Amino acid sequence: MISKGIYNGDKEAVLRKVSEAELAAIYMPSLKEIPSVISSPLRKDVHPSFRVYSPDGIKVRYYDYATGESGGIVDFIQRLYNCTFVEALERIDADVAQYRSGISITASGSKGRLIIKPDNPDFQIRSQRREWEEWDFEYWASYGVPKDWLLYADIYPIDYIFVVSETGYTKTVKADQYAYTFIERKDGRITEKIYQPYNKEGMKWRSGHDGSVWDLWTKLPQRGDMVIITSSRKDALCIWAQTGIPSVSLQSETAGVKPQVMQELKERFKRVLVLYDNDFNKEKNYGRIDGTRLADTFKIEQIEIPSGYQCKDPSDLYHRYGGDTVRTVIKNLIH
Repeated sequence: MISKGIYNGDKEAVLRKVSEAELAAIYMPSLKEIPSVISSPLRKDVHPSFRVYSPDGIKVRYYDYATGESGGIVDFIQRLYNCTFVEALERIDADVAQYRSGISITASGSKGRLIIKPDNPDFQIRSQRREWEEWDFEYWASYGVPKDWLLYADIYPIDYIFVVSETGYTKTVKADQYAYTFIERKDGRITEKIYQPYNKEGMKWRSGHDGSVWDLWTKLPQRGDMVIITSSRKDALCIWAQTGIPSVSLQSETAGVKPQVMQELKERFKRVLVLYDNDFNKEKNYGRIDGTRLADTFKIEQIEIPSGYQCKDPSDLYHRYGGDTVRTVIKNLIH
């Protein structure tokens, strides 16, 4: 099923939502400017030989000096995920709304030269908190996250969302009944990510976190037997609350991981595992593909909710079967 907004694989309809440079920044996390020569994201490349360039300051292309392969940004995404053209557009449409917020693209004086600033979003997300209601706790508890864990994880209910531009202009949006802010503190900077689980207007997620932020990183113990990297803060909290295993999440399953950050995890924990979504009901199991890539890149363990449960992630598993099943499944997976 193609996402709403893509019309029979219409590339132009998709690219009206996002620039090709933004796509390059999302799917090539090591890219800092265009043109550049980087290590190939498509193969093992010890000596960087993968050129990314823009012939006109708008379109982005690549050329692999080692293999002679070349193409545009959608061609690259097809190769990265081993998928069809339409599947690549579907992937883009699903990813962009959630993961572009921390990317700023500026043109230099030279034609075709673009500077990528993934750590400096050109707007900020702020919110107005409200009091907790019993139905808030009931919602989170139904996904395996008790009240005390919400408070521990810096999750708060909100009634207004403020999008603040770099010029100071503020757009105020009334939040849904079920709307929450996730607070993170990285390098002395407080950022927010808005989650509205039932929103149908493209505002399920609105993030002020940049791509380097790990949800719950600051909550991790200094040392431990294992840590699980999962797909969302909700899944990480479900695992942690139900099993006692510390868990964290990146801003997306496609987010890049700095080698030094992964090395720190390996030094602090005896085992590092990745548990991404099991997209069992999709033609392409993107969670499995992304989890395998992360596991293979950093030589960590990959686990997955068995398809027989018909649940893509731990919080859905809890919602359908309860805590005993979550504990049993995770125990079996880690052993």
